[in-house]
Amino acid sequence: TTRENTTENTALKNAVDSLEQVALENKRLEEEKKASNMWTTNFYVDEFGEPTTNGFIQNTTPIAGLMSNTATQNSDINVTFLISSEKDVAFQIYEYAGRTPIKVYGNNVERYNVVVKAGEEKFKMQGINYADRISFDERNSKQLNKLFLTNEKLSFLVTEQKNRTSKYVFVIENTNDYVGTYKKFTNLAK
Repeated sequence: TTRENTTENTALKNAVDSLEQVALENKRLEEEKKASNMWTTNFYVDEFGEPTTNGFIQNTTPIAGLMSNTATQNSDINVTFLISSEKDVAFQIYEYAGRTPIKVYGNNVERYNVVVKAGEEKFKMQGINYADRISFDERNSKQLNKLFLTNEKLSFLVTEQKNRTSKYVFVIENTNDYVGTYKKFTNLAK
């Protein structure tokens, strides 16, 4: 009976190991599928909520990240990119992973230092929030678009210039289907 118990235990252990391998493979395939469907095209809407002919590229699901400031440390954020052209890149940050992006009101603007790490290289940029998104000038937009086309992991550090205690960090693990979405988008724009 001891021999039977050992055989049963070995069979059970092998079955559990096999199930764990299947679960790991399923998780890997799910992550791969998620990454391959990260980007989509969409259209801005008018004052009546109707789609316009002005399109943009955006991430299909929010990009998760963290924020820290004087009131909180490592709180969740979500980020959505809005890419209207290679010359017009912006993103919205949703603090506490909420539903409303960070905003400025009236004639105010908020300036941000943005550092993007791709591989071992770091790219320093400035973004400006005029309303509900951090936008980049033509030069920085082109640089960001070029980085998205590399299929690399991109790490972002966003810091308010005025209030350097507010920091936002997020990572795009890979941009592998951006190339196809960008080609589709540029064909739609023609």
